[in-house]
Amino acid sequence: MNTKELMMRIKESRLGDNNNDKYTTSNFLDLDEVVNKVKLLASENKALPVFESIDFDNPAPNLEVGFNYEKEVLNLNDFGLLNDDEFIRVAYRAILRREADIVGFQHYLDKLSKGESRGAVLFKLRLSKEGKAVGRKIHGLNREVFIYCCKKVPFVKPVINLVSNIVNLSSLYKGIQESNRSIYDLQTMNVLSQNKINKLAENGVTLNNLFTIESQKFKNEVLNSQTQLDNKIAQHCAASCNLLAAENQKLVREFSDYKSEFEHKITRLQELESNLNLILTKLEQGSPKLDELEKSCQNLDSFTKEIARTLLNTKDELSKVTSNLKGLSQKENSLAIDTNAIDLDNFYYKFESKFRGTEEDVVNRLGAYDDILNTIASLGFKEPNALDLGCGRGEWLGVLERKGFTAVGVDLNELMINSCLAKGRNAIKQDAIEYLKQQQDSSFSIVSAFHLVEHLPFEDLMIFVQECIRVLKPGGALIFETPNPENLMVSSRLFYMDPTHKNPVVPELLSFIVEYFGCSSVNVLRLNAFEVLGTDVDFGNLHNANMDYSIVARK
Repeated sequence: MNTKELMMRIKESRLGDNNNDKYTTSNFLDLDEVVNKVKLLASENKALPVFESIDFDNPAPNLEVGFNYEKEVLNLNDFGLLNDDEFIRVAYRAILRREADIVGFQHYLDKLSKGESRGAVLFKLRLSKEGKAVGRKIHGLNREVFIYCCKKVPFVKPVINLVSNIVNLSSLYKGIQESNRSIYDLQTMNVLSQNKINKLAENGVTLNNLFTIESQKFKNEVLNSQTQLDNKIAQHCAASCNLLAAENQKLVREFSDYKSEFEHKITRLQELESNLNLILTKLEQGSPKLDELEKSCQNLDSFTKEIARTLLNTKDELSKVTSNLKGLSQKENSLAIDTNAIDLDNFYYKFESKFRGTEEDVVNRLGAYDDILNTIASLGFKEPNALDLGCGRGEWLGVLERKGFTAVGVDLNELMINSCLAKGRNAIKQDAIEYLKQQQDSSFSIVSAFHLVEHLPFEDLMIFVQECIRVLKPGGALIFETPNPENLMVSSRLFYMDPTHKNPVVPELLSFIVEYFGCSSVNVLRLNAFEVLGTDVDFGNLHNANMDYSIVARK
């Protein structure tokens, strides 16, 4: 019940009490009359003095919010000041530890409206299955339980109701006495309010003058603040314009620098292209050095015999493959060709095993990268990991794992993958570019590809390098090893021993592609020096250049 409803009931009680002269209504000041008088004074522009106000309508506090749900033992009196709606919601929260459902709320609200006591509602909730599970203790509930149980006995219920009515009448009588005292207090407050209103009327002019003065003062302060604000806005705009102009000049300078750097790289590329064309022209026209080289080649008899012995078995196998291909060519007009007739995976696996060397040989050659691996391991990556594209038999995966990297290999050859898995290494059969596109940015500490870039067309090579750099972590290492065309034997003969090779890639071009896609530190390592068997003749750089080179870059 709010304050307005209480005062309405007090008024009705006083009007109905005609025999009590102490609480007659002749001296009782109506609140509506007080409000009307204040409005009348305001309309006549009379100033109102400042005085200690009386709160006629202080809203009741939200008793649900103030209820202490965490008490170890609840008391029946804790629920006494709540209305029926609040009582049911608080009872559910305190006893069942949840909000009241619609059906339960309406059920107990009907019970309360039909005269059932609150103690009986608390008793039922406490003895429900949920209430027993929660196990809240409620002090003073035993009396309500006793009354509830007694009411279930037919001849005891009238007696209990009679006693309850007597107790309720006693409480009602006390309530009436409290109401009478409240009426007397309100009458006193109304008299005081009338005096205050009279003082308001007397001091209205003073307050009006004060209001006029304060209004003018406030107006002046607003004007001053507006002027200051305009000045600050103008200063801020000027400073912002200067800052934007400076930033614009900085961007122009940076763009000019980038443009100059790009033009420099284009010029460098053009120079490289010119040099390459010049070399090709000289090779076509011939030179005195070629005569010297021709004389030196006459002393390579032992070397060529060794190569001949090495390639003898390859020639036999190629002859068999050629014979099979001719047989298939003769039948292609009459029979459909079985694409699985030639096991290319098996062919390339045996080809690699024969010409690349044993696993021990390959691991020894990979020792050239120990310093790079130690450097990356010392950077303190949270989870150092590596991706090897075209992993082959997995020699490099083994080196990475021994250095403490979590390594995964990718290859299209199923026999290569099975070889890796048999050694307990993590390998996946998939196209390298497709696998890269499925990975997140900056996800690997090392990305490597040994003798893979020479198998790719130029367009695929560009996509491949771009994706490798995208998935590389900042500070990580990018490693591309490929045959070195600076060695004349490699570029003119050994490169074409592998039928799946596309084009040799010169170091300058591969370095530029890596720089183009964002690597700042690019180094060229020339590896695996060319060894001439059985002769001490110096063939010059074109013959003695390293057979492989590697691009090692940092992101």
